[in-house]
Amino acid sequence: MTLPSLALRRQRLLDLLPRIFTAQPADSAVGAVIAGMAGALARLDSDMTRVLYDRWSAMATGERLPDEDSALERLGHLLQVYRLPARLAPRSVDSDEYGLHLHFATSRHLDDALHGLLGASWNPTDPDAHAHGLRLLTDLFPGLRFDHATLDETLHVQPTSDDPAALQRFDALLHPEGGEAYRRRLQLTAPLLTGGITTPRALLALAIADLGAEPSLAMFRRGDTLVARGMPPGTCKRCPHCAGTAPDTPCRAEGQQVLEAWLTDNPVLDCDHYEPAPRLRRVFNVSSASQLADRPVLRLTATERPIAYPAIQSRTTGEITLYAGTLKPGETLHLYPDGQGLDLPAYDSNGAANHHRWLEPYPHGRALVTTEGKPERDVSGDIFYLWGNRFDADNSRFGGGRDEALRCGVLDQAVRTPLLLNGDNALMLLTFAKPDAEFADTSDTTHLSVFADSKDKDGTRFALIDRDLAQSDQSFLTLLLQSLTQTDTTAEDGGDSAAKPPLKLQLEWLARAPATFRLRIPKNGWVADAELRGAVTLMRQDIERARAAGVRALIDFPVLPYREEHDSDDSGFALAATLSGRESHDPREGRLAITASQPLADTHAVGEGGLTFDAVWDATRFDWSRMP
Repeated sequence: MTLPSLALRRQRLLDLLPRIFTAQPADSAVGAVIAGMAGALARLDSDMTRVLYDRWSAMATGERLPDEDSALERLGHLLQVYRLPARLAPRSVDSDEYGLHLHFATSRHLDDALHGLLGASWNPTDPDAHAHGLRLLTDLFPGLRFDHATLDETLHVQPTSDDPAALQRFDALLHPEGGEAYRRRLQLTAPLLTGGITTPRALLALAIADLGAEPSLAMFRRGDTLVARGMPPGTCKRCPHCAGTAPDTPCRAEGQQVLEAWLTDNPVLDCDHYEPAPRLRRVFNVSSASQLADRPVLRLTATERPIAYPAIQSRTTGEITLYAGTLKPGETLHLYPDGQGLDLPAYDSNGAANHHRWLEPYPHGRALVTTEGKPERDVSGDIFYLWGNRFDADNSRFGGGRDEALRCGVLDQAVRTPLLLNGDNALMLLTFAKPDAEFADTSDTTHLSVFADSKDKDGTRFALIDRDLAQSDQSFLTLLLQSLTQTDTTAEDGGDSAAKPPLKLQLEWLARAPATFRLRIPKNGWVADAELRGAVTLMRQDIERARAAGVRALIDFPVLPYREEHDSDDSGFALAATLSGRESHDPREGRLAITASQPLADTHAVGEGGLTFDAVWDATRFDWSRMP
């Protein structure tokens, strides 16, 4: 109620009442009654105006009453858009010249609050974990120092500098979401939640609004990814480009974005399949939910005994990949296939080709055999690829040209693994024939020459061809062929048989997942503060509620590589690195020496330059392959 409305109501009463009442002075009994009536009418006007305003989110009261929610919160509850509560809710907070002192009801309440903020890193019962949790708080809030004693219900917060920004950032966790911030988020999310749309633009705008920023409607595509920018609140009122009303005009808030969000439909995902103990000639299924076919990276390990001529066959496509060699125990075969038959540009994502990276240095693929403690061996020349057309395939035809004719069986020397198609792929491990006996020298500790008697299932046997087999009948020859080719399945107790070799198989490939979208928001200071307020959890809930039925949503927050520009005019850039290591050196080895087995007969003039040698070190202390 305001004084102008009270005076207006009193004047209107004086105009309506008879003169016998209006002629009385203001301090008389009649004047007091008229003033009381005017005050009641003015309060009624104020209440009716407030009721009408509270029906609109732009004018509803945002201040929370002591015992009930505000009118703005009640409007948000109709759409299930709730106000973010305080992350830390102590019973009382005291402040002095040393900082803040947060008093909780009990030590259990304090532990629950810090556990919700830090997760499993907060463990007050373990002294080491307790100290680690306090260090994590210091890392989250630079410029503050945290002190807490075990089983104490008070948390002490002390600033370490005169900058009040650090303490203000922590103080924001002690209060619920501000009324105007909640109003702004409600106004941005209400049209998205009530419009019934799940387009990429709507999902990006919803995610940015939940994080406290204002989505710019001037979104753009980067390859298969839709990119949206989050601007400071109020930007769309000042910039028609960000508001979407004049997208062709220059952006007035260029360079003021606080975050960026990427949404990719059918993203490229890493998939793998692991078989700890596959059996020979036993089919196992590999499921690949992908819109594109891919050739997997294969890793095959022999664990207990040598495996001769291993191969993998796809019963779905009919392809076979063979290694014409022997894997000894502890050796692992790595197959990095070529890109034959793959639509490699279709795997490009977010405007970059960060896939099948081994094809850049090795376009024809590569095969390696590795053993712990020994250098790797390149066996690309020992990999063979067997393929042929299937009669029921769409591309199989009789006749035609040279490249169109039906091919029933082709053997190529190529590092190429069988295709993984969409759905279930039936795969099987095989071993091909090889001479059983081999001679080992004194340096070999494991080999295939194992002599066996008539009762052993595995081993080397020397036998002669029985010429009387030619005189046998057809039924006997059929049974003999079956006994020679049938896989031994009688040893189900896990024995070491030819049907159950000691192998481990791992497949890795890429997939364009259908009915899936991935939302990525690079983590920066704005996103970190939103996570402390609990806005990230709110965003995940809203995206899960807004997505279409049957569509999977993947949300992550990648950390971008650290970049720093250095002006050449400044002082020289210095980088100090400390590397500790121990290396055993036998004194009998002597100094490093380079010896040439053939004497150099050429003359070397001094003016031609220094004599140089190229060297490759097998072991290094620093693995540069893991640098970004």
